[in-house]
Amino acid sequence: MNEFNKFLPKVDVLIERAEKIVSQPRYVIKEAINLMLDDQRKSIKSNHFQKEQDKFSERNFEKELKIYIDKVLQLPVKRIINATGTVIHTNLGRAPLSEKIVDEIKPLICNYSDLEFNLDTGLRGSRLKHIKPSLFGSEDILVVNNNASACLLVLNTIACGKEVIVSRGELVEIGGSFRVPEIMKCSGAILKEVGTTNKTHIYDYERAINDNTGLILKVHRSNFVQKGFVKEVNTEELIKLSLKYKIPFYFDAGSGACGIIRQISMDEPVIEEEIKKGVDIVSFSGDKLLGGTQAGLIVGKKVYIDEMKKNPLYRALRPDKFTIYYLERLFFYLKRGNYDASPVIKMLIEPKESIKSRAKKFVKLITGKIHKHYFKLDIDFSTPGGGSLPELTLETVVLKIKHPKLSEEDLSKSLLKSNPPVVVRRKENACIIDFRTVGMEEIPILADVLIKLFNH
Repeated sequence: MNEFNKFLPKVDVLIERAEKIVSQPRYVIKEAINLMLDDQRKSIKSNHFQKEQDKFSERNFEKELKIYIDKVLQLPVKRIINATGTVIHTNLGRAPLSEKIVDEIKPLICNYSDLEFNLDTGLRGSRLKHIKPSLFGSEDILVVNNNASACLLVLNTIACGKEVIVSRGELVEIGGSFRVPEIMKCSGAILKEVGTTNKTHIYDYERAINDNTGLILKVHRSNFVQKGFVKEVNTEELIKLSLKYKIPFYFDAGSGACGIIRQISMDEPVIEEEIKKGVDIVSFSGDKLLGGTQAGLIVGKKVYIDEMKKNPLYRALRPDKFTIYYLERLFFYLKRGNYDASPVIKMLIEPKESIKSRAKKFVKLITGKIHKHYFKLDIDFSTPGGGSLPELTLETVVLKIKHPKLSEEDLSKSLLKSNPPVVVRRKENACIIDFRTVGMEEIPILADVLIKLFNH
């Protein structure tokens, strides 16, 4: 190995050389050089090293140094073009956010703000003043990190040490192996299962009520459906039961749909409708059908939310200022019917003809540069994703692509390595680009990626 030592110069010598070539902070240069040394050392140890490949030679050093500095400065997270048609894509960051809202709150995020300061008194205030419950018609609202946090806080506050009645058919598991019984155990509440997996009646709940009953819980099965010989108790019946026995009723609604979702589905519980019926507490996700930041939202009766605010657990679960300010703006626009403020809602309710116009623009850009034999516009179906509306499919416009040399699997992998990476779905021996989730500003970028891939 000693004969190769000359190909692994000392770090301080290399830093001095580098500082004469590039204008970067010393820590950036040092990190880049260490990466260069590591890669060259691995090449030497694996017996793949050739002298002409020496990264530190006069011929190669400047070029290699700039490549490695770019690696150091590059963000570790990559922007992705989501061409799958799955709107709330859990693996791709879930809900994309509104650039308009981000621009509006940027001065608040990048500077000091009145997050917890009362400008009238000059004293400490509450960060909760920024979030209004009017979008949901609720008496009050509380925001935590996610809906699992919301569930934990509700159960711990209202029913710690007491029994919580829930149907066996609603003891669900969602992504990441999160299960209702496990979160209930962590909260200190006692699980009281009623009914069977497929059928639960109102009398099952009523028979389970005793002196130690702290809460009646209904869980919306947001990521799957039950069909056939099934029966569940609706919220109206459970509200009557809770009033009869003076036991709080909590509905974990999961995906968090507002009224506009009725345009595409009648199956999802709408938060403002549940509040209007008289549910005491409703919790749901902020980054699913609302299309906001990751958050758990708790709405309902002020008397119960006030108790949660006093729970020490709330301080551990409360969100940061970005979430607070973003949700305030999102609620502001949604309340006024401006659904463009939520990219998720905009994509979910977008009609096929609007999607088709983007698809045609894309075809125009690649026509003449990729042989028309290898692509074809077609009608297909998108999915909402994110464990929401599991049965719903949305008619969309797609481009089916076949490569003359690559299989659909290899073409898909090549697209993942492009700049920016493109995620597609595969179907019938072709790669599918679904334009529902490809924005107009991404059309020329995606066209350029595909043209390069076909002409490589």
